[in-house]
Amino acid sequence: DAIIYESIDLQSGNKVGPFMVLAEGDSNAWDHKYTCNPKVIKGVFSNPIGDGQTYTYAMYFVATSQEDGTLNSIGVAFSNNGIGWHKYPLPIITYPATDIPNKYGVGQPAAYNSDGGSAIWLFFEGNNEQSHYKVTSTDGVHFSNQQTLTTNGLQQVQIAGQSTPAPVSWGDMAYDSATGLWYAAYNMNT
Repeated sequence: DAIIYESIDLQSGNKVGPFMVLAEGDSNAWDHKYTCNPKVIKGVFSNPIGDGQTYTYAMYFVATSQEDGTLNSIGVAFSNNGIGWHKYPLPIITYPATDIPNKYGVGQPAAYNSDGGSAIWLFFEGNNEQSHYKVTSTDGVHFSNQQTLTTNGLQQVQIAGQSTPAPVSWGDMAYDSATGLWYAAYNMNT
């Protein structure tokens, strides 16, 4: 897997790309397989990877080192133009030790910049598609304060022949500052 960039000027129709901007790491890296699910957020990220640079964008993504796609973690890369990305060398959110063996891990990151700088709220899905979490960071890299999010009020879909409702997995989240409401788009297995 790889993450692709393409931009389209809506007035002229001119396109740039598509081309690859982030791919799997080398064979010994934590992100050796299945680099996917990118979420890009704008901010001011000062020296997040120790190179003395300040970056405008952070991209949170999912990857693993497992051939079978299990034990996924969430990583981050930084850019000033959306094309050249610099990866933080380690995952920033890892799967819980209780996920071993053969569990999905963590994924589906959704990012919100709470201060316009580098204070990021990161929402993600746990191994169980019904488990959703929020963590916070002041620098876009180091996260803490894990909280469990509720899916109360989310319509459950019963599939014929199954004893339990279909699991839901979110696709993304967004905050409407005018109303103070959060919105989430969910994928349903129907």
